[in-house]
Amino acid sequence: MPLLPEQRAQFDSEGWVIVEDVFDQSDFVTLLDDFETVVDNIRHEIHEYVEADTLAKDASFEDKYKWMVCQTASMAQKSVSHKIENPWPGLNGNPFDISLPQRDIETDTRMYTGAPAFQLLRHDPLLDLVEDLIGPEITSNPVQHIRLVPPHNLVEKSPRKATEWHQDIGVVSDDADNTPMITAWVPITDAPVDRGCLAVMPRGHQLGVWQHCVTDQHIALSSADVAEDAMEPLPMRSGSVLFMTRFTPHRALPNVSDHVRISMDLRYQPSGYPTGRKWFPAFVARSRSQPTSELHDANAWAAMWTEARNALAAGIEPKFNRWDRTGIGCA
Repeated sequence: MPLLPEQRAQFDSEGWVIVEDVFDQSDFVTLLDDFETVVDNIRHEIHEYVEADTLAKDASFEDKYKWMVCQTASMAQKSVSHKIENPWPGLNGNPFDISLPQRDIETDTRMYTGAPAFQLLRHDPLLDLVEDLIGPEITSNPVQHIRLVPPHNLVEKSPRKATEWHQDIGVVSDDADNTPMITAWVPITDAPVDRGCLAVMPRGHQLGVWQHCVTDQHIALSSADVAEDAMEPLPMRSGSVLFMTRFTPHRALPNVSDHVRISMDLRYQPSGYPTGRKWFPAFVARSRSQPTSELHDANAWAAMWTEARNALAAGIEPKFNRWDRTGIGCA
């Protein structure tokens, strides 16, 4: 179903719009089954290295993931406090994410390139809406993530902190400033306010690129520019899609529930424009003029990421964005 005129008008004026029920729960089943296999494999790895707490045989995926967060963080903290080598190096990369990290990439850096994720990137109802926004020649931009956000009481034990205020144009290189890139944020689990939904600054996209600051954990807007009273939380149901412009300031709220929030964070753009992350592989998701240019092979997509990982592991770490620690207004 195409965007309604009022939805397009809101996207243009406010910088965001939510479309309900773009995905069905059945669309996520194979992905979550794969993730359960991934976390089970990691659990076995940990037990091979150290004596760790055990889980009930019938533990849910959510309980397994929270266990993994706690165990890996505990081992890392113990190695620092006791000044000893970590008995299990932990997660080099993120085995649930569909992108590589921006530094310390090795040939064994983990990421997820399973076919279920590729099929979600090419989900036809999603691409129909993307086509309404940017036209019929669609490239899947490689700035993409699947995020598993643990409860806030585990955050301090996890290396993966919540995202701060930023614009998506602010986390790519400046050659993409004129690329009409859009973000599609998809909650795989429900994302009410207490589970860490996204929040936006309505109409903030009208000001173009804002100054961002670099920290050890994040690239974020200068605190002087953040108007918390202008924040609009956007609770969403699983399977809905939040579309944002590349200039829309947004952040994730803390997950203060007892549940893990799972979401996809995807980017699309008209084909032929710079992606802002040229070291990572993009692909043509839809082309009305040249359908044969579309990528339909999940194995080929996975191979593209393996090739990129090997190239980056063998070379100099590139600069993935335009910012440094000396920006105006940055501490």
